[in-house]
Parts: sequence; C-alpha cells; structure tokens
Amino acid sequence: MMGFLTRAGSGLMRYFETGKWTVLLLAILLVYFFVDQANGKSKELVISAAILSGLCILPPTAAILLIYQTGFYEYPYVWNIVPQIAAIACGGTVLYGTFKEKTIAAPYRRWLVCGAVVLVAVLCGPFGNPKRSLPDLKEIRQETAMLLDACQGSDGEEICLWAPQEIMAQARSVKGNIRLVYGRNMWQENVNAFSYDTYSDDQKMIYIWMVAVGNYGDLDMPDARDVILYGAYPDTGDMIDGRQCIHTALGLGVNRIILPGGIKEATLHQIEEITQATAEQIGNYYLLRL
Repeated sequence: MMGFLTRAGSGLMRYFETGKWTVLLLAILLVYFFVDQANGKSKELVISAAILSGLCILPPTAAILLIYQTGFYEYPYVWNIVPQIAAIACGGTVLYGTFKEKTIAAPYRRWLVCGAVVLVAVLCGPFGNPKRSLPDLKEIRQETAMLLDACQGSDGEEICLWAPQEIMAQARSVKGNIRLVYGRNMWQENVNAFSYDTYSDDQKMIYIWMVAVGNYGDLDMPDARDVILYGAYPDTGDMIDGRQCIHTALGLGVNRIILPGGIKEATLHQIEEITQATAEQIGNYYLLRL
C-alpha cells in the first residue's frame, strides 16, 4: 500500500507538468466558487467533476484508485474517471456568457482578453503528454540503426541485446531480427495490464542498473529504482552489484551489450574483464560483442 501512496503522492506534480487540461479544469472549478452561474445539468457536472478531482488529488483515495485499476497503470490514468473535457467546455461556456454580458458595451475588450487567455494557454506547454520532436526521434532512430548494424554477427546467429532504454525502445522497429532481454513493458507497466507474465526481480534489477549506470558511471551504485518516481538519483542506500547484474544478463542469453557514453573508463575496463569482450565506441555509446 505504501508503494501506491508514494506513486499517488509523487505522480500529481509530474502529471501537472505534462499537460494543462487538469490545471485548466481546476482553474475553472475555482472560478465557479466566485461566479455561481451554473444551474441544472451543468451544475451537476461541475460538482461531480470537483468531487472526482478531489479523489484523484488526495493520495489515499488516489492510491485506492490505482489498486482498483489493477496496479499496472501509472498515476495519470486515474484521471480517466474525471469528465475533464466536458467540465472545461461547460465551464468555459458559462463563464464566457457571464463575461460577455458584463462587457457587451465594449466588445473589443472581450476579444482582447480572450486572445490573451488563448495566447497564454498555447505558450505555457502542451495539452497532453510531452512528445519528442520529429528531428529528435529521427536522430535517435539513426543512431539506433548504426548501433544495430554494428551488432550484426554471422549468418544465423541470434542476437540478444541489452542496452539503454532509448535504444531498446527503437530496436525492434529498426531491426526486427534482434531479440531483447526485456521489452517496452519493462518501463511501461500498463502494457502488462492484461498479462499474467511479469519480469523476474533479476531482470528488473539489470534494467535499473542500465538506467542508472550512465549517471553514476561506476560498476556498483545505489539502488536507483525510485528514479522513475522521483526523477532523482539517490546518493546512499542499498547498493546494486554491477558484476552480478552483468552475470545475470549473460545468463539470460545476452550476447550484445550497449553501454551509455557516461560510463567511467575504469568501469568500462571492469566490464570488459567480466565479459571477456572489447568495447568499441560508436557515437555516444559503447558496444561489446560477446
């Protein structure tokens, strides 16, 4: 239960950072407390939206909603119970009507204010989850293709890849014949919502190690599994045994390892000794063929 409370508590601010629909909804609900013009069905809609929003904001009730949604889904999905678009549209219409009646004698002021609101809304961020720009995505795919071309071996050799998340996310769409030691459902748990198959603790640990090794640069590092929740890497705590993670990956059949460029030179030499392979620098990454 504490894990769900943590996800609910830390997820709210991260959710607000990814878009403005919910912020706009809360702003409209706040204005309704001062401009009570809603009536009938519109008032019922506003009240229900306010109550459901409160359930999503309070960590205990948000945690219960996470559990109700099978525990696989991330925090933003709990907001699916709130009729956000309907409440925003209804509230915006009522507030605009009120505003229009009070400024009918000076219509240019009305359009000036409306234009300013629209401009602020457009400039202050996306109306939804942030998306990579096409140039960024194209660059990542090009670098992934270059790395995967270098991974290719003899005819008939099955390639099992262990790499940073950004490479793993694009690998199968670039080279369909490469097997991944874990897939997208490792970092997007909602993909597993209708599956009883889950990753082992060892597989989750090698994923965490690969996520964090570029930041720490060392073979052993503090357990950084909470970086996904908090966005910060811990300086203390339980340590991850990097040597054990590498042996686990090899035991899972990995024969190609791509490491981030942020890894320290001494750490790279340690990994070469463990794997008995020589690292080759390709772009911003290091490739080891086993």
